[in-house]
Amino acid sequence: MSIISKSDIINYGYLIFSNIVVALFNWAQLSLITKTTSLTIVGIYTLALSISNPVFQFFNLQLRSVFVSDRNKKYNFNQYFSLRILCSLCSLLLCFIINIFFYINNYEYFIISFMISLLYLIDSLIDIFNARFHYEEMFLFVSLSNISRVVFSFLGIALGILFLRNYIIGFILAVIFKLFSLIFYDYLYLKSIKPIKINIDISKKLISLLRYSIPLGITVLIASLNINVSKYFVNIRFGIELQGAYSSIAYLYALGIFFIGSLGQIVMPKIANYYLLNKITYVKKIVYLYISFCFVVGIILYLISYYFGKQILLSFFSADIAVYSYLFSYIMLGAVFTFIQSGLGCCLTSVHIIKQQTYFSAIGLFVNFTVNILMIVFNNSIEYVPLANGISSLVQFILNLTYFNKKLSEK
Repeated sequence: MSIISKSDIINYGYLIFSNIVVALFNWAQLSLITKTTSLTIVGIYTLALSISNPVFQFFNLQLRSVFVSDRNKKYNFNQYFSLRILCSLCSLLLCFIINIFFYINNYEYFIISFMISLLYLIDSLIDIFNARFHYEEMFLFVSLSNISRVVFSFLGIALGILFLRNYIIGFILAVIFKLFSLIFYDYLYLKSIKPIKINIDISKKLISLLRYSIPLGITVLIASLNINVSKYFVNIRFGIELQGAYSSIAYLYALGIFFIGSLGQIVMPKIANYYLLNKITYVKKIVYLYISFCFVVGIILYLISYYFGKQILLSFFSADIAVYSYLFSYIMLGAVFTFIQSGLGCCLTSVHIIKQQTYFSAIGLFVNFTVNILMIVFNNSIEYVPLANGISSLVQFILNLTYFNKKLSEK
């Protein structure tokens, strides 16, 4: 019996292509901002990403993963959709309060940061629409959706900065354009083949789904904080400009995590099905192949950063950021362990190992926090700060893999 079918290969092709396009446009967007604005604006932009990401990651509750893995159809799609709307509104409100606290005396910085929050809101709604097609393994539609939203967002920012000469208008247009993508592509297409009902009444089913998903939300919140906690420390200790440079460089490895996570969306249904059928041998094969792939990707990216780091930063960003090229290889070295932990996390979610992920992620966050304090406060140096993420990820990976093997041996 073949683990990977011909249709799987086609689906891989769709997602790999869309991931390449998304990565290119995400790079182009950040590159445009770094080349046409000040390092301060870059810092405001990257800090806004670091604030909005953990908030929306938590309130998204990994509902897409839960829906895809729900092969017994315990909850229907409308319940997932309704819960996503409620949680997304909570996310937006919390981000609004945080932005008011940080930028009450600077409306320009507030607008930039809040527009980033609105972009995350739209992405969260698109994500739950795509869950329906992901469940049916309609990856062509998912791929086109991913491309559509990133292209529209980039066009909005490019139009504002390059033609209207105003970066604030650019961020506002990015929100408007991405909203068009949501309404006229994702929503209307889904509605045409699957009726959507927004059932906002707080039913027992909705509460049950919320309770089930909260541990997953906490897990991804901790994972997001693990990625972003170094940026908070750098911002506090070294200022907004150095944080902007550090975060821009780190964004390249975030694209790697996005790429790995997207491929994980293909792997997850396969693992869930084989686990449900009690075919543990196939589960192990897929998991270890996927983790090995994540490791190889990490090593390749590290070698590229080590030998060509300065040239890449000059091409991708600006001379102001290329000054900090010595940080690039440190960031990518830590990313190797983050990649394999991220891949293993997708696999654990597929077999509903959730609470243990939360515990292990909390341990990893504590390690990350502690190492950051040691590196920045006592060592007063930024060079080794990126390794904190890698050490934290390695601790989580060992704990998760040990529990995963134990769980499968008991199956």
